[in-house]
Amino acid sequence: MPALPPLASVDDVASRLGRDVTETEAIRLEPLLSDASAQVRRYCRRDFLMHAAETQVLYGHDGEIYLPGSPVQSVQSVALDGGGTFLPDIPVPWFTFDGVQTIRLGAGSGIINLPEAWSETGEYPGTYKVTYTWGYADVPDDVNMVVANAALSVLTAPTAAAGVIGESIGPYSYRLERGGGGVAVALSAADLMLLKDYRGTVRTLQARLR
Repeated sequence: MPALPPLASVDDVASRLGRDVTETEAIRLEPLLSDASAQVRRYCRRDFLMHAAETQVLYGHDGEIYLPGSPVQSVQSVALDGGGTFLPDIPVPWFTFDGVQTIRLGAGSGIINLPEAWSETGEYPGTYKVTYTWGYADVPDDVNMVVANAALSVLTAPTAAAGVIGESIGPYSYRLERGGGGVAVALSAADLMLLKDYRGTVRTLQARLR
């Protein structure tokens, strides 16, 4: 599986730094941005990419199909899934999309209208093939900000510890830490608060992708 692109760029970090980054800093930023992006994706349970006309095999329940990908942009088609049996997939034209994340199946699309072969053998898998477009055309600004600032905090730390900021003035000194340790990027409690609205819920009815 190819690596996902970072959710912020070197230029995003440079704009916050207020100057161009050096060649050495640019080399350091590449893994820092990738690490911060991976943490954000893991916490939010989403990849922040655009999935155009992706077909997923999903379970239907009580005349409704929940779409796990979000935000949903549009729904192209719905079909009864043959489930690898001798019957083909059957298009379902009688559906409505609520504009958020749920497809409702209308009259003529329910179990009572299954082909006779499925009804007699009981082999209907109970799944639908749904083709829909979902995701983000651009990384949200606050997500981009969290990733860029997380990488910047390590880049500008005066020690090898992640996000540590310190200063000495004569006999006095102080030391603040953003979080984490070593040279690893760490998300702060404030970062998680900013990301909470993007955190996906664990309600996946997805069977497989096609």
